[in-house]
Amino acid sequence: MASPALTAAVDRVRAVFAGMTGHHETGCGLRHLPAETALLGAPDVALPDRALRMYAHEVPDHFDGHPAAMRRILPQVAEQPAARRWTAFNVHDLTGLGRSGPRTRPTEQADAIRAFRDAVWDAAPPAR
Repeated sequence: MASPALTAAVDRVRAVFAGMTGHHETGCGLRHLPAETALLGAPDVALPDRALRMYAHEVPDHFDGHPAAMRRILPQVAEQPAARRWTAFNVHDLTGLGRSGPRTRPTEQADAIRAFRDAVWDAAPPAR
């Protein structure tokens, strides 16, 4: 079960990033199914877990509008550690999210991401 702080942080990310889309993404077409990539243009529709994992790690030049694609998937990505669905979840290892211009985001978005990051860190089990 997620901590109250993590649950609140995920809820905030969902609220702040609700309705975002990845515009009309095409991606590379080699690793991603066109139907999955098309979902980036549909707000608030869940992506298949396989696609979500790959998108979260994509390099900035993979999508036509990388920051928009990352904003689109962020609510669903944020749910993963709270639901304990991704084992070995590491916020700092999500290449795509880390390279999507977090320092240039509007304050509300940056604050929501920061609170989420801190809540994941605080909820992580201590190192052995």
